[in-house]
Amino acid sequence: MRPLGRLLFTRLLGRLLLVAAVFLMGWGSRGGWAAEWDVPSGLPAGNLHVETLQGFAADVERRTRGALTLNVHPAAGLGGEPDTWDAVRSGRVPAGEVTAASLSAVHPIFAINCLPFLATDHATAWRLYQVVRPHFQRRLAEHGVELLYAVAWPPQGLFADRLIDSARALRGLKFRAGNPFGLRLAEMLEVQPRPTASRDLEAALAKGQIQAMIGSADTAIDSLAWRHLSHFYDLRAWLPLNLVIVRRAAIEALSPEERAALRAAAAQAEVDGWQHSAAQIEAQRAYLIAKGMMVHDPSSQLQEDLRVMGAVLTQDWLRLVGGDGITVISDFAH
Repeated sequence: MRPLGRLLFTRLLGRLLLVAAVFLMGWGSRGGWAAEWDVPSGLPAGNLHVETLQGFAADVERRTRGALTLNVHPAAGLGGEPDTWDAVRSGRVPAGEVTAASLSAVHPIFAINCLPFLATDHATAWRLYQVVRPHFQRRLAEHGVELLYAVAWPPQGLFADRLIDSARALRGLKFRAGNPFGLRLAEMLEVQPRPTASRDLEAALAKGQIQAMIGSADTAIDSLAWRHLSHFYDLRAWLPLNLVIVRRAAIEALSPEERAALRAAAAQAEVDGWQHSAAQIEAQRAYLIAKGMMVHDPSSQLQEDLRVMGAVLTQDWLRLVGGDGITVISDFAH
């Protein structure tokens, strides 16, 4: 090779090696995961959980100085992803938001915050969550998934298109059941179960497919429920949880500094989300009243009927969950 040719070849080879080194350094630091994460949620924009998730994403970007960006996709907007749990577990997305009760098929421990009248306000629901969180983490870890944070909904009440003074008055109505726990309750109430995801609820109500449901005022506002259901009974029956989960491989692909920033942002989002949820209650009641919905305290008969059913559901749950459930309920009681 002539001297000029050798010089050009040496320079070209040097540049190629430099590019390769930079590429490999970037690839190795993240294990192939991009610095942008898509994070789906089945809830619509403006929902308190989506607002918390968006605040979390902004905090992550700030704490990592832009090294990690979380793109939040409300209303299952990420290509119509139907099952966020499966998408995270299988690696189709690195992180996402799910309702805890929707994971009851993964393990029944995840339904604990939906046990009627076990925790009926934010203070007791927070205490219950602190007790059960390690159990959540352990069960998620079995699937290569980690819990980043959880936020409670406002307390659940009963919505209906008519006056309801007892459980008997619900018999035969088309009743929204959002998860396996809701299906079991529907069976006990002798209603017609209508499994309906959050993203489909507004359309189902508009088509007359639902005559009654248990949910929070936040859910009613998101779905424009006051247009179709005229009564809200403030049961304060339970406070479901939403979980923001992440695939363990995605966490491990981050640098130690990015992991620390992500977890610090998650801890802050959890505190902010619970405070935001608690602050919503009175304003949401007032909003429903302003829209023409009649808001009631439940009759003593309705409350008693649901407490009896709640006790049965709790026993069913304890039989399914086994020793972990007994431990959690015992620790929570003390």
